[in-house]
Amino acid sequence: MKLAEALVQRSDITARLGQLKQRALRNARHQEGEETAENPVELLTEYDRLAGELDTRIQQVNWTVELAE
Repeated sequence: MKLAEALVQRSDITARLGQLKQRALRNARHQEGEETAENPVELLTEYDRLAGELDTRIQQVNWTVELAE
């Protein structure tokens, strides 16, 4: 994987994590007895998956930079 590609993917994942965070925060406020707009478990699962992808991308970027030195 090229360094530029990994950096773009890292940026995209970071943005998606931010969006998920905002969706979760909007979902956290609702009237007692009402259903939430989105399933909080699904939001958390997606957040965890993306966080894992981000960790992988960061490792790939670091590894690539170390090889270039």
